[in-house]
Amino acid sequence: MTIPATPFRCLLSLEPLGLLYGSAGRFLSAENLTGRSGEHFPPDSPALAGLVAAQLHAEGRGGEVRELLTSGPFWLELDDINRKGEVDPLLRAPLNLLQKSVGAGENAAGELGRSPDAAAPPLQLQGNGSRRGKGKKEADPGRRKRKRSRRVVAKLQPGEQGWSLPEGDDMPGKPLRGGWIRLSQWEQQQRLDRIEVCSDPWKPVPHLHPRLQAEQRCSAGEDALFLEYGIALRPGAALAYLSSHEIREGRYRFGGEGHLVELRCHQVPEAFSRLLSQPLAGSFALVTPAVWGSRRMSEREPLDTSRRPALWPWHHNRAGPLLLTDRPRPWRYRIGGGSSGRSRLSRGRWAVPAGTCYQLPGGLRLPPWPAWEKSWFPREGLSLRQFGTALALPLHLP
Repeated sequence: MTIPATPFRCLLSLEPLGLLYGSAGRFLSAENLTGRSGEHFPPDSPALAGLVAAQLHAEGRGGEVRELLTSGPFWLELDDINRKGEVDPLLRAPLNLLQKSVGAGENAAGELGRSPDAAAPPLQLQGNGSRRGKGKKEADPGRRKRKRSRRVVAKLQPGEQGWSLPEGDDMPGKPLRGGWIRLSQWEQQQRLDRIEVCSDPWKPVPHLHPRLQAEQRCSAGEDALFLEYGIALRPGAALAYLSSHEIREGRYRFGGEGHLVELRCHQVPEAFSRLLSQPLAGSFALVTPAVWGSRRMSEREPLDTSRRPALWPWHHNRAGPLLLTDRPRPWRYRIGGGSSGRSRLSRGRWAVPAGTCYQLPGGLRLPPWPAWEKSWFPREGLSLRQFGTALALPLHLP
């Protein structure tokens, strides 16, 4: 079998110029009962696909929209871009990595040092509000350490009875899962002491906000005030998405009224292309949410409904894959209104969360993600494969 090249041509970074919108269409979930209905961040790849598609039409390349392929979300540190323009994005950490919070006086590697959660010293202000001294900001030696709030202490392994710790290892008390790891560390998961796990680089900032007129930043009228669930990213952090098409760099509106981002195009890292060309045998993990099943039922693995009866392509000898996952998350997006001019919400789906790990039954070998069958993905006008759902990377490399 010929391994296809990666279909992605660039990695798009979106640096927010202010707050971003942290909500999506209402969807029945447990958060509705706690007053957090609609909370959803970072935006899924359809949000980026809409931005790229609109720009392709503006550039006279509307015929290419049908071939558009996006995937994400990820994020990156803009300070980490080297002189060659190479980036090292952060991906959802596999759920088989058990972590613990870094204690006081300890960094992510378990060494003594400044705590990543320690508060920075307060600013010393003079009467005129300026900093004391010559106005030069001193370097903070603990700045990068504060970005690392967890370290990996154990790793679950697949077995006949499911995912568990290797024999002889003890389960850490109240282990944490999730977070983000760098792409450059994905291939080093056998060395747990080398893995640095970062927490989310954003925080919610709910605030009262008036609905604005479409032509200008003025209140739309009476009773236009509402509570907006805004999101503030840490300075130096940017959202990132893979895309098959490049567009002009610049400032774009992204997600909500007047929310702007600075868009830049970067070369797809070689490590990403290398991982996406590896066949999947044994265990692998999802780095983006996975939407599978029929139009009326969401599933935890692909269901090929193009055949009658429908087939489970990841089953072998009446055995299915072993799953290590979390509770499903809502997944939906806005659709252009066409001739009506009014945007609509897509069908609400449940998605398998990013970080989910699969162990294939013995004897089954899957092609790399770019060669997966389109019939594995649901269709809603177009295949959800074009939104880069279920992007899978191997956990064990040959």
